Amino acid sequence: MPSLEDLIEQQDNRCFLCKQEMLDPTREHVIPLSSKEHSIFLLQSARNQVATCRGCNHAKVGRMPTNIELKRLIVLKRQLTGEAERGEWLKI
Repeated sequence: MPSLEDLIEQQDNRCFLCKQEMLDPTREHVIPLSSKEHSIFLLQSARNQVATCRGCNHAKVGRMPTNIELKRLIVLKRQLTGEAERGEWLKI
């Protein structure tokens, strides 16, 4: 499980949702933990976690991610394995 600091570093201190620099970062589950459509393993996995600014985290509440956010998540996580360039997720 990555620490919040690890997530912030992976994202170059950019909020996953608004892409702005984070002043008050928080951990966010892209697919909400309250979702009944996915296994608990996926929901709690590192692949489902990103850093967001507090405002975006509160605004998202328990909504499911958009298709764009899912694409962004895939590219961000591919960055960790070297399959995507660092910062490429910011272009989505």
